[in-house]
Amino acid sequence: MSFYAVFGDPIAHSLSPKIHLSFAKEFNIPMQYQRTLSNETEFIADFSFFRQSGGVGANVTSPLKSLAYSMADVLLENAQIAGSVNTLYWKDKTLIGANTDGQGLINDLISKGIPIKHKNILIIGAGSSASLILYYLSKFSPASITVVNRDKSKLDQLKAKYDIDIIDYDLLNSRNENMKCFDFILNISSAGLSGKSPNISSEVLANSICYDLNYGKNSEPFLTKAEEADAKQVHCGLGMLVEQAALSFKLMHGVMPSTKEIKEDLLHESSFV
Repeated sequence: MSFYAVFGDPIAHSLSPKIHLSFAKEFNIPMQYQRTLSNETEFIADFSFFRQSGGVGANVTSPLKSLAYSMADVLLENAQIAGSVNTLYWKDKTLIGANTDGQGLINDLISKGIPIKHKNILIIGAGSSASLILYYLSKFSPASITVVNRDKSKLDQLKAKYDIDIIDYDLLNSRNENMKCFDFILNISSAGLSGKSPNISSEVLANSICYDLNYGKNSEPFLTKAEEADAKQVHCGLGMLVEQAALSFKLMHGVMPSTKEIKEDLLHESSFV
């Protein structure tokens, strides 16, 4: 029986075991999949022990994605673009690092029928997932992509790589007549982790499709605010979580699982889909 795990801190909340075991059941693949609490100080030793114990592949979440990037022998293109890794697996004796987050988001948007082509997009936040997300969104020829973030140095780095517009963070909560109307608003900021929403006005949210990369209680501040502002649609990141897991599963097992059933199962328990 193959042995897999997800590493992170915190990790008790992780849905990865449920998702990957559901995928394995579809293909009758016998496997074990466990959560492993590990921080940046312990991860290299923990991962080595995992390998010595028969580990075949692993998923990696916060705060270990950058460290996982440095540990891989070979990096797939998506990991190189992201500068971080969420999937580590061995091919023969080579440790390969990948990042399935960007394509996972795109696959979820497609499954939900959310259009990107010729649309005006606003991204709130410029964290570790921003570069890969911009790379994939840009492939779909949006009319524009605007990024806002408190740390302007990160915005300068992204603007050097991608065709994006930048606005001052304070404009999000204003009624500036020059503010563009956005068709799709993607929150990738960490505000929800502290129970807060980005400081964005109802006028900006109204009639937009709003999507929070977080899920569960961490997505609720932003999505509740969007819902109250009469946003056209509101979605949490559970769908993306499942889609990126499916891509990770394919890398490790060579088969692409169906995501519909497990999505419905998980989203049934969520306030936002």
